[in-house]
Amino acid sequence: MSTTAHSKLLGQVCEFLKKNGIWYVRTNSHGYGRKGIPDVLACYRGKFVAIEAKVAPDKPSPWQQREIADIQLSGGVALVIYDVADLGRVFCS
Repeated sequence: MSTTAHSKLLGQVCEFLKKNGIWYVRTNSHGYGRKGIPDVLACYRGKFVAIEAKVAPDKPSPWQQREIADIQLSGGVALVIYDVADLGRVFCS
């Protein structure tokens, strides 16, 4: 994975959310906390949204897959994006 490409994608995600007035926080565990927490947590129209940003060909780790599934089972929205345009699935509907 290219850290630079991943950081750029995360910057685009945060810029999109900020521009659209959506509350968000970017998570950075740096080895602390629970493994697999998505990169960005947001709240949109009262709905919890978790965003895991990936640069192709990377895929979510088993820990990330577990957290995404648990969020979805709890009624939240969790998605893996490869491009900032993928956010339209949630925020432009």
